[in-house]
Amino acid sequence: MLNRVAIFIAFLGLTLSYRAQDTSSFIFVECTRNRLDLFVHFGYGTKLNDFQLRGSLGLGINRTFSQQRFFPRFTTGISYDLMQRYRSFLGPEFLFSASTLRINQLSGKNHYWFEYMLGFRYSTPGKIRFNAGLSAGWLTELLDSQLDGKYMLVGNWGYEFSIGLGYAW
Repeated sequence: MLNRVAIFIAFLGLTLSYRAQDTSSFIFVECTRNRLDLFVHFGYGTKLNDFQLRGSLGLGINRTFSQQRFFPRFTTGISYDLMQRYRSFLGPEFLFSASTLRINQLSGKNHYWFEYMLGFRYSTPGKIRFNAGLSAGWLTELLDSQLDGKYMLVGNWGYEFSIGLGYAW
């Protein structure tokens, strides 16, 4: 499933970049809160016409530093600008995130989380940008079953709130 989403985003990005006339790139740092942890993300994005494509790598603060368990997270998203006549960016957004964590050091198996979120994103104009986003959607956990030792899927509702700063050129 992860491969299909990545191929779709890459194909969409190539299609949009071919047709792009108004392009700008940006890097950002963002704090994100969801059901799993508080994450700090570093990422790159580009604005192509009325779309904004972004990708980031994050680290779960509580589990990585307080619990001494490495908790990485990859997020990619696409947004559409509803305020096309203004310099700021506001619009709907689709996010896909994947993260992994070793819950139990004795088992040697990781848990995996996949998040599919819909929401809104806002970004101010200028070189230094303030970013904020609010999303909700489906959170799927792939976990090791204690009964038979196989992986099983468990789904639940999730949310995400993010706030950060970016630099555009």
